[in-house]
Amino acid sequence: PTLSCTDCPDPAATPLLTTPYQVTTPDAICPAIATVVVEVFPLPALSLPNDTVLCQGNAIRLNGSQEADVMYTWTSQPPGFTSNDAGPVVSPLDATTYFVTAVGTQQCVRVGEVSIDVVQGSVDAGLDQTICAGTRTNLSAATSGAPGVVVWSPGNVISQTIEVAPLVS
Repeated sequence: PTLSCTDCPDPAATPLLTTPYQVTTPDAICPAIATVVVEVFPLPALSLPNDTVLCQGNAIRLNGSQEADVMYTWTSQPPGFTSNDAGPVVSPLDATTYFVTAVGTQQCVRVGEVSIDVVQGSVDAGLDQTICAGTRTNLSAATSGAPGVVVWSPGNVISQTIEVAPLVS
């Protein structure tokens, strides 16, 4: 079941677990039989986040899986980050791709990478204002970077500008 074919000249074996394979020469003058065992060791586990966008100043864990007896080696592009932690937490200032090589006890190797794009977003509500009841003023939000939707409270109003008109009591 782990052979690509049984009647082709070069079958490929793809075992998931340790599997014995037997070879015979049934029609030879002196029939023979031999067995070979293919021992399959698991690759080290990696649980990497998807490539993502991160607000500047926020942090992210690069690997959620930690195994004993696994050696992790992290590097980055642009260069400057190295770590041997299983799940380092990073807070990049600019777009960065992190590369990991995990080597298990049987020298089985798994590699992976995570790309983090870094964005900034800010909003400024302007200067405090003083007005009299019964008059009106506009408040304007100034945004930069990638701030998302502008929402004013109270009222949860989605708008760049709102009008404020205190009632006369």
